[in-house]
Amino acid sequence: MSARDLILAKLKANSPSTAGDLPDVAGWYATHRSTESATDKARRFRHFIELAHAEVYAVSRGGWLQKLYEVLSAKQIDKLLVAPARHTVRVPGATCRHSASLAPATTRPSKAGSRRCSTKRRPASPPPAAPSPKPAR
Repeated sequence: MSARDLILAKLKANSPSTAGDLPDVAGWYATHRSTESATDKARRFRHFIELAHAEVYAVSRGGWLQKLYEVLSAKQIDKLLVAPARHTVRVPGATCRHSASLAPATTRPSKAGSRRCSTKRRPASPPPAAPSPKPAR
């Protein structure tokens, strides 16, 4: 008998014949965490996310974008990658016409062929040509 067969035999001998009952997860949480208000949840979240060295800023719904610009400017970050959204964000001073872009007017054009944020609309460069196949020998 090989070492592999011995290990598998030990595992099979010690494995339970049936699965145990599923734990009552909802019951456990009901007894271990009291009902929290939204404010308490936010306070607890902020505490633990700051333990992970995250920067947290308290802002209003209308003031988050201004605070984002302030933080990015203070850190001298001039580019921010934003996933496309279903709506357009209108940002005073931004010249980008792309959906949900947060690019300020100072954004420099990126690599050729990609979407650009600038004051002038430029035609996109054609995609690079595919490499030609090598002849068979």
